[in-house]
Amino acid sequence: MTSVSNFRREGDSALERVGAQPDAQTGKPNPNAVAVPAQVKPSEAAFVAVHKPYAAACDAADSAREVRDVALEAIGTAAATLAAREETLAAKLVDAKLGTRMRPFAAFSTHAPSELTRLAYAARHTEAVKLADAVLAQVTDAPVKKAAQDVNAAAEALGQKIQGLVNPQAVLTGAMATRDALLPDWHAQWNEFKTQLRAGWSKEPGKVAFVLAPPPVLVVGKKKAAKKPVTAAQQPAEPT
Repeated sequence: MTSVSNFRREGDSALERVGAQPDAQTGKPNPNAVAVPAQVKPSEAAFVAVHKPYAAACDAADSAREVRDVALEAIGTAAATLAAREETLAAKLVDAKLGTRMRPFAAFSTHAPSELTRLAYAARHTEAVKLADAVLAQVTDAPVKKAAQDVNAAAEALGQKIQGLVNPQAVLTGAMATRDALLPDWHAQWNEFKTQLRAGWSKEPGKVAFVLAPPPVLVVGKKKAAKKPVTAAQQPAEPT
C-alpha cells in the first residue's frame, strides 16, 4: 500500500540535512549536515524560496485545524449533555405516567430517546427543541416541566456550539486552500532539487541517500527518545 507523503516534513528533512535550515525539533543546525556542491546551490536556493512560504502555510493550516477540532469537540460535549437531559426528561415523564418506559416521548415527539441520539447534530438540536416545547405546552407537572426546560437549555447550547463551528471551519478551509495553492510550485522545485542532488553527487550516492532519506517518524503525544543522528557515511550506497 502506498503511503501518503507529508511534503512539508520531506522538505524540512532534506534542507536540515544540507544545512539550509535548522533542525525543526531542536532549532539548531544538524551537526551531520552536508553542504551541496556549488552547481546545486541555485537549485537549493530555489527550493528554499518555495519551501519557506509553503511551510508557513502548513503551520497556519495546522493551527486552524486545531481551533476547528476544539470547536468540534465542544459540539460533542454539548450533545452528550443534551442526551443526559433527555434521559432525565424520559424518566420524569414515566414517573408522571405521561409516557411508558418503552415509549416515553410518544405523546410529544416522533422520535424515541435512542433515535434522538443517532440524529446528526443539527437535527438533534431541532428535534430536542420541538420535544421540549411540546412538553412545556401540554404538561403542568413541575418536575417534568423542569426537565423539559433543561432539555431546551441543553438544545440551545448545542445549537450555539454548532454555530461556533462555522467560522473555524471556514478559516481552516481557507488555510488549506492557501497551502494547497503553493504545492504545485513547491513540488516542481522539489523534483528539480532532487535531480540536481543526484547529478551533483553522482559519484557519492551515500550523500544523496542521506539527504533524501525519509524524515523521522513523529509520535504524537509522546516524548521521543534521543537518538544518535545518522551521518552520511553511515548511509547505504544508492544502487547504480
